[in-house]
Amino acid sequence: MEDLPTWELIAGGLLMVALVFFSRGGVKKMLKDSEDAPKDWMGFLLPMAFVVIFVVLVIAMLRG
Repeated sequence: MEDLPTWELIAGGLLMVALVFFSRGGVKKMLKDSEDAPKDWMGFLLPMAFVVIFVVLVIAMLRG
């Protein structure tokens, strides 16, 4: 794999800085709104448990 030219590295860095700069306000609002949101951990943990079980089963099937 070849190294990227300098201008592509600079352009990529500028895009990352712009992404952080423009999303800053949305992240602040999201964090403020999340303080008032109900804490629904089961709504998060149950789907994550199914994903983990699914991945373990797929790995077990592929190993043989």
